[in-house]
Amino acid sequence: MKNVRTIVISVVFISISIGLGYFLGSNNSEKSKTDSFQSSIIIDSGYLSLVNPMLPCVEQLKLNMKELKTFRPKLDTYLEQIHKQYPEIHISYYFRDLNNGLWIGVEEKEMFSPASLMKIPVMIAVLKKTESEPAFMENKIQYDTTLLDKIDEDEGKGFKKNHNEWYSLDQLITQMITYSDNKATLMLMQAVGMDNVIKVSNDLNLDIKNDLNINSNFMKVKSYAAIFRILYNGTYLNRENSEKALTYLSKAEFSKGIKAAVPADVLVAHKYGTRDEFDSKGNAINVQLHHFGIVYHQQKPFLIGIMTRGGKKEVREKIIYDLSKLTYDEVNSFCNKNGLDN
Repeated sequence: MKNVRTIVISVVFISISIGLGYFLGSNNSEKSKTDSFQSSIIIDSGYLSLVNPMLPCVEQLKLNMKELKTFRPKLDTYLEQIHKQYPEIHISYYFRDLNNGLWIGVEEKEMFSPASLMKIPVMIAVLKKTESEPAFMENKIQYDTTLLDKIDEDEGKGFKKNHNEWYSLDQLITQMITYSDNKATLMLMQAVGMDNVIKVSNDLNLDIKNDLNINSNFMKVKSYAAIFRILYNGTYLNRENSEKALTYLSKAEFSKGIKAAVPADVLVAHKYGTRDEFDSKGNAINVQLHHFGIVYHQQKPFLIGIMTRGGKKEVREKIIYDLSKLTYDEVNSFCNKNGLDN
């Protein structure tokens, strides 16, 4: 039963199904031939840290702790128009003011397939392991072309991995989060062990059962958004590793959706997930697009998650953009009208 569950979890987490069999080792004598992709604390828009600041820092950082007024009616108006125009599209939305806890959920109990969103628990599992084994992050993994080149995947702008070369865990996390690289994900899952990945998924209340497959709808928008809140508050990983996780997420290359809807100088720690399945005739049978992130508005950081299923990809992209922009504009307008001096 344990082996069956491990295989199921592997398929769900990486959206593919192949064998695992590459090699892990500390390999201190083997020098990586690639440039180091070191994560670092980002200083942006007044934020010295990406995790929730300690109370004494709130005034120094000029965070707006005033209670945000709900903008649910505007969301409902927009979504009503969308549902009339595109009745085939399912949409779930979640918002949380990270300063004082106001949250808004729309169809937050509907289930979706998380797709590449499941790469964040893999990252968390690696970072969690370093808390009990600090030297673990120094390990390197050897790339095996004979196994991993079976994956038909565009690695985007990431570095090309060469047969028998060794790559650091930091490099692979960067590849997995920045470019949503499935090969890097497989290598990290092998490194940290599926038992640890499963433990993280259970700890984070991700409802993964033995009968799931890559197309199963089992994730709620509010449940997944909780992962970002946990990272922001540093309540599962320690503050150092929560900071590191959010730094990786702030470098994600996906430039549409939430990222496109906020000003370019506003930092966003985010991850997208996409599922495009077609039948033998080319008809779409399971198309989904999701985007989650923490938007570091200078006065009022907030969490937003949007999950969509059905319809055309460009329509789903526009919906995520529109909802993200509406949200940012409402938060920004509130801060402008209810500033720190008002």
